[in-house]
Amino acid sequence: MSEVFNAMILDSRHKPILTMLEEIREMIMVRLQKKRDEIKKQPSHICPRIQTKLDKSTNMTRGWEAIWASGVEFGVKFGNTKVKFVINLQQRTCLCRG
Repeated sequence: MSEVFNAMILDSRHKPILTMLEEIREMIMVRLQKKRDEIKKQPSHICPRIQTKLDKSTNMTRGWEAIWASGVEFGVKFGNTKVKFVINLQQRTCLCRG
């Protein structure tokens, strides 16, 4: 991250301190505005990278069924198999030990 920032301010580094800081401030403001404009074009209220991660997680959970057991425990099974796991959300444990 610092290497990218240093490359971005390469032209400003040799200037007097106040001029350099002003140019860096302007560069950051322009970058933030570009990012704001990109986000406004998105159809959802979720950041594109986060949406990609959610979609990937959703695809990985296809076929799994969660059944509430009690309190913070759920029974989880895959499809019609007999294999079931008990998950405790409060303790963050699973019988599969994963």
